[in-house]
Amino acid sequence: MKEIYYDNGKVDSFPFCGYKIGVLVMKSWVPKPPGHISNASNYDFPIYYLPIENTNTTNIHGGSSEIIPEILNGVKTLEKMGCKAISTSCGYFGHFQKEIADKSEVPVYLSSICLAPFIISMMKEDQKLGIICYNKEKISNSMLESCGVTDKYKKRCVFADVINEKELGNIIKDQGFYNIDVAKEEVVKVAIELFENNSDIGAILLECTDLPPHAHAIQEKLKIPVFTSTDLLKFIYSLY
Repeated sequence: MKEIYYDNGKVDSFPFCGYKIGVLVMKSWVPKPPGHISNASNYDFPIYYLPIENTNTTNIHGGSSEIIPEILNGVKTLEKMGCKAISTSCGYFGHFQKEIADKSEVPVYLSSICLAPFIISMMKEDQKLGIICYNKEKISNSMLESCGVTDKYKKRCVFADVINEKELGNIIKDQGFYNIDVAKEEVVKVAIELFENNSDIGAILLECTDLPPHAHAIQEKLKIPVFTSTDLLKFIYSLY
């Protein structure tokens, strides 16, 4: 039994254990189909999902520093539970990657963007990495740097987003539903357009955690590797 000590001296005991991986969850009300990092059926190992209070698409996507204490508190809770590594349910947690990693006692991988340097190092020097995100305007230079994407790596990244697509654009509204078949058609279309405009793309990275359910459809169409946050979580677990 793990005992969690809070700042106020209160002790909470967790009558369970065995969670090597913890996932910090942004509060949102959209479907989490198989492939989404927050769908536990993806994994053949236990995941502990911890919702973070006062988080939403606005302050996570925007990288608001006001929620850093909430995120850090979640990290410390998962550490004390015995988690060996920590990830998140939204790629825009990458805004906080460096600051949270510096204050965590276990490895944290807050965004699939952390995979970018690894993927680029695998490709030919004349190839680019295509990154499909929810809203590319929210992928700031500081977020990329926080995730280890240096100026050298940035030059080899090209971006596309899905926020202006009719169905995927509904996700940010937290309306509780969307048509997953139409969403798949939209993200595949976005991927094809990105590839057609950048024929030197050697791999695709999906920043948005709502996109991995369609990773296979993209890979099938483009015939290149597609990396996701779900892949990252499985890789992290294999290390422990």
